[in-house]
Amino acid sequence: MRLGPEAVCEKLENLMNKLETIRDTSVEFLLRHKDRVDDLHKVALVHSIRSDVQIVVSVFSEGNMAAGITLSDPFSRSPSPYRMNVDSRIFSSAVGETFGWGISEVKSGIFEFPPKVKFLAVVGDEIWMRKELFQEKIKGTETLSFSENIDEDVFTKVLEIKKKPCIRGIKAFIDDEGIHVAFLAPEDISDSRLSLLSEMAKIVKENLGIKTSVFSKIPRGKRIFATATFPLENLWMENPLKSAEEMRRRILSGYRAFLKGAGLD
Repeated sequence: MRLGPEAVCEKLENLMNKLETIRDTSVEFLLRHKDRVDDLHKVALVHSIRSDVQIVVSVFSEGNMAAGITLSDPFSRSPSPYRMNVDSRIFSSAVGETFGWGISEVKSGIFEFPPKVKFLAVVGDEIWMRKELFQEKIKGTETLSFSENIDEDVFTKVLEIKKKPCIRGIKAFIDDEGIHVAFLAPEDISDSRLSLLSEMAKIVKENLGIKTSVFSKIPRGKRIFATATFPLENLWMENPLKSAEEMRRRILSGYRAFLKGAGLD
């Protein structure tokens, strides 16, 4: 069964085929820890691959596999007490041949499946996936089911944000919680006035009801005067960063109007 953009799902199936060699060792690892998990049939050995996006390849104790692309790394959402060491070269080769992307890290561990992250695309056994989708509908959660609303256009927007995070004075990052942005001060604003710019940003954010981002990967310093988080629903807009760009415009407009009114421009 496939959920998400068709072209992406096709590549995920090709990736699984290229990673057949990890199946046996993954099943062995699961069976070795069967007495330490509550229900062996509800867990999988999850291989989380950091690439242009986050790729998740999972192997179940019966030997069947699933593959997906997620907004967040499962290991960033919850810890896995049972970790497996793997040869990252196997994944690097398979991802490179399938997607044309490099990888920077592979982490492998046992998780209750599906992990609590939002999937942009996923392929796997139809009976299992339909059961999980039904459970999500009952619980009102979104993990696998998030991918039902992802098309090629939305996937491309996510990929653009992941690959080119700095656009027109805005650094953007994305995970399950939303689209996080860091606002960079224009070059014509001196360091001594960044605190004033930050105060203006607080006023505008409060007026718009926008929350400050707590995304851990937003860089500190580097003339960042404010951060904010916008909803994932913005991905379905023509320009997902339009709200952020408008907010930055209002902050700078208010800042310059204040300086002019105070005779400080």
